[in-house]
Amino acid sequence: MIQRYHPIMQEAERRIDDMRSSSELTERGNTRPEDIMSDQLFVIISGFVFAAGLWWLYFIEYRTYRIDHTRQRLFKIRDDLFKKGVFVKSYLEHDPILRRSL
Repeated sequence: MIQRYHPIMQEAERRIDDMRSSSELTERGNTRPEDIMSDQLFVIISGFVFAAGLWWLYFIEYRTYRIDHTRQRLFKIRDDLFKKGVFVKSYLEHDPILRRSL
């Protein structure tokens, strides 16, 4: 009978089969291929969720914040102009020389 593999190769195959059948880590830290694939799937899904979260933060929340902030600044400017306008109007009413020149 002819041996297909060297005895060291047969031992290596047996150890690989044992690693595939066990669900725990081996002494060298290797895992089953299914575990590696599930870890890669977890990384892909968590990366997608992270990217979607960043997109949501920027395109939804940050833009809404900037619109509200700009609106508040415009209202403040408008209020300041109204206050100055009332001051100028009252000043014009009490100063006849300035009123005639305008």
